[in-house]
Amino acid sequence: NAQASTTVTILVEPTVTLTRGLSPLIDGDNETLAAVCTAANGKPAARIHWEGNLGAVESNSISFPNETVTVVSQYKVIPTRFARGRRITCVVQHPALEKEIRYSYMLDIHYEPEVSVTGYDGNWFV
Repeated sequence: NAQASTTVTILVEPTVTLTRGLSPLIDGDNETLAAVCTAANGKPAARIHWEGNLGAVESNSISFPNETVTVVSQYKVIPTRFARGRRITCVVQHPALEKEIRYSYMLDIHYEPEVSVTGYDGNWFV
């Protein structure tokens, strides 16, 4: 009698979403949540990293009884007008994916306009 054993590894592809932070990004504010990247219900846990080099990243994971894991990664910035229009990208890697998933978000930072008024010869008449 011969015996054999086989190990089966089950991979579960995560559901990936990118959402913007709840508060607007306003020039001069303190550190503000810009975006949240979530890789939900994957097995094993997905790896998330960010491209953009504009802020700080905070990640955590939640494990479920069915052995899937949800990874949540928050990207926070200190808003400045010079970062307006800059792009940050969430990159998710997982063994069940053929290639990494990349979601980009363009920062929309609100700021006061700079206004200057110049006259023809410096004389103003009303």
